[in-house]
Amino acid sequence: MPGVIEPGDVVLTRSKGWVGWIIRFGAALLDRPNIRNHVIVVHHRDDAGTLWGIEGRPGGVGWVDMTAVMRSRLTSTNAAQPKDLRARATIASAVEAAIERPYDWGAIAQAAAESLRIDRLWRSPEFREDGLVPVGVICSALADWAYERAGLASPGGAGRTRYTTPADWDLFIQSRGWEP
Repeated sequence: MPGVIEPGDVVLTRSKGWVGWIIRFGAALLDRPNIRNHVIVVHHRDDAGTLWGIEGRPGGVGWVDMTAVMRSRLTSTNAAQPKDLRARATIASAVEAAIERPYDWGAIAQAAAESLRIDRLWRSPEFREDGLVPVGVICSALADWAYERAGLASPGGAGRTRYTTPADWDLFIQSRGWEP
């Protein structure tokens, strides 16, 4: 992994369980990166040196101790993407504001529909925000939304933020999508 991990960085990893398997399977069906399926935004390092992140997960947005994640050989990061202190603080406070927001099962269903190529038959309602925080999120969309708030390049795009997938982040990191 290149660079030192700091607040505001995105960490892409592989989670266990059926949701992770479905996300990887869907990405494989679309011939997209499918080794990693989970995105965490680094928030801070505590006084004991533990790295903490914020993630979207089926139980809602919450804190995660990143110790095990950072040991995984499957972990990737955008630490090489330039970010100033203001952008890092904006990203960290944006994801913190989303804590306890529910998981966006509609976005997962839409991704599944796209993977099976039946997305023309059904589309989720558009991404909604409650004030400045999304009403519901998936891990990769939360990171994309926070990066947009900070004015940094991200893999989503106009009208696509809600549906940004871990595969989108994987491609973005591999291709160094922040570079012109």
